[in-house]
Amino acid sequence: MVAVRQRPEPRFPGGLEGQWVSVEELAELELFKSGKRAFKVKINTNFALQAGKSEPGIKAAVKREYKAGEIICSAGEYGSTAFLIVEGSATAFVPERATPKPVPGRSRGSLARITDMFRRRTQAPRATPADELAVGEVSRYASLEARATPPPVTLGPGDFFGIDTCINFYPREATVRAEERCVVIEMLRSVLDTIRDAGSAAGKIEETYQSSAIRNQIRLSRLMQDLTDEDVEELVGKAELLDPESDQVKNGVIYAEGDPADAIYLIRAGTVKVSQSRDGTERIFSYLGRGSAFGFENVLPSRQKTPLVLRCVSHPELVAPLEIKGTLTIGRGASCEIALPRDNSAVGRKHALLEERDGEVAIVDLESANFTLLNGERIQRASVKSGDRVTIVDYVFEISREPLEQTVMAAPVVRAATVTGLDNFEVVKIDVAALKRSARHNDRFAASLTQVARTLEASAYREGGGQRDIVKPLVELNLYNSQNTLLIDLERCTRCDECVKACSDAHDGVARFTRDGPRFGKYLVTMACRSCTDPKCMVGCPVGSIRRTDSLEIQIEDWCIGCERCANQCPFGNINMVERPAAPAPKVAADAKAAPAPAAQLKATVCDLCSGYDSPNCVYACPHDAAIRVNPAEFLSATDTR
Repeated sequence: MVAVRQRPEPRFPGGLEGQWVSVEELAELELFKSGKRAFKVKINTNFALQAGKSEPGIKAAVKREYKAGEIICSAGEYGSTAFLIVEGSATAFVPERATPKPVPGRSRGSLARITDMFRRRTQAPRATPADELAVGEVSRYASLEARATPPPVTLGPGDFFGIDTCINFYPREATVRAEERCVVIEMLRSVLDTIRDAGSAAGKIEETYQSSAIRNQIRLSRLMQDLTDEDVEELVGKAELLDPESDQVKNGVIYAEGDPADAIYLIRAGTVKVSQSRDGTERIFSYLGRGSAFGFENVLPSRQKTPLVLRCVSHPELVAPLEIKGTLTIGRGASCEIALPRDNSAVGRKHALLEERDGEVAIVDLESANFTLLNGERIQRASVKSGDRVTIVDYVFEISREPLEQTVMAAPVVRAATVTGLDNFEVVKIDVAALKRSARHNDRFAASLTQVARTLEASAYREGGGQRDIVKPLVELNLYNSQNTLLIDLERCTRCDECVKACSDAHDGVARFTRDGPRFGKYLVTMACRSCTDPKCMVGCPVGSIRRTDSLEIQIEDWCIGCERCANQCPFGNINMVERPAAPAPKVAADAKAAPAPAAQLKATVCDLCSGYDSPNCVYACPHDAAIRVNPAEFLSATDTR
């Protein structure tokens, strides 16, 4: 039985609510001044009047008035509009804690049940250690989890804000409050896109966005929590915001193994892969998501490629220290690189060898009569590291790493791995030299930097293990940035199609998903919206009718013009075009010629998680609990993908 549909009226039946702003009024504002023909054509298209009406069919920009103390927009909310202050002043600030608004049509109990759906039913919720790096959007308020927030910013006439959520599709990072009577122009994302594409103010918008993004990311990073205001501003001046279109990024590669290590990086949006290439194969260390940091080779000596040295601590006068490079044979034979006394017959002619390969060193016993010991234990072959001791009969060798100042102080520090961005991403590149200058005069920051960087670096270069075992299959299945995926357990499913029928009944007879798609293990990934952290469907909508709401679902408003752009851009084919109900034909006199029937109009449709219901109907209607809504990274284990 399907839940009773609660169908609230569309929030914006024909665009934004409020006082429509005409093209002539906009033309007087600096933000909308441009001599480019393309810009004028797009603006006139966006703001065209409907025949016989005083307002356009889609109100893409409206004028709003706020009293002193009123909130214009709130941090943590998904948004699809930007703002320009015309009169008055406002303050933008990041609150210490963001409180989510209730989701329309859903009770607190239903939200708890939905949240529980996304967890694995057969295992207890997993506690995430503070130092574990996550993949994708961990929560709607991930950007607000910080001990030190940026200082408030005063905004006045001519200033614009709210552009962050329109550009990167993440929640708003700041709350903006009117300090006095404040008049603003609120515009849909499509209008902002028009200005960025062809307007003369495009450069100013990009500069404002990048400066704000860099400053906020540095302020919100736990890596930088002990910086002074002066330190932050110095780093901001030397930092850059990189995305897939940046000149420094080639085919998604942020930097490659062996490149100069001249910066560290903070991930603002998206997911990156840390890997090495060995013998023609890719060795993946980890996938890092929003809020993570990487690239510490030039900050921490422990990651620098200083050589391992073999020292004979039992007979230092007999064997000189030797850098372990290539293959070193130990024995009493004349051809051995490390020759022990020939009269000691207990030592084999070729007793053992040390083999350095791709930065790793192994000790191999060459079938000697008196064995080779590593830290007191007999071995045949084993990896060695700094601090290990190798014993061959009476000779004890210690493996150590040379101090930095004695070996590579003058040598350039290079990258130990390649970092590649997956899909769309934003990373803040911070100059290492500026970072080190801050650390030299700020002991607290230096200690914090070392501690946090060691944790992050160790996590980034740890191959496999724990939850990371599931990340590679998630990436291969294109589920790594999915926040809410409809899976069907094929061992439970009886193919009764009740899930599809329930979806169709809840959406005016048009199902919003298909019971088909890729399969892994016992699960089917249905063709239903996945609530991606990187929603490609939302890029470039000419009328701004597609947006994300606070409960993660993608919604398409009724003013959709049926251009099919979102459907074509969804990489999973989860947006469908349907015909709108035909408008009734106008009545004509009996002897008059009948007017041609109006052409069918298309509208995009997508799974909206049954917005307005108490729970998703596909899950509610399944009689066998086969249909489940999950966050793949949290729900699945490595065994599920086999």
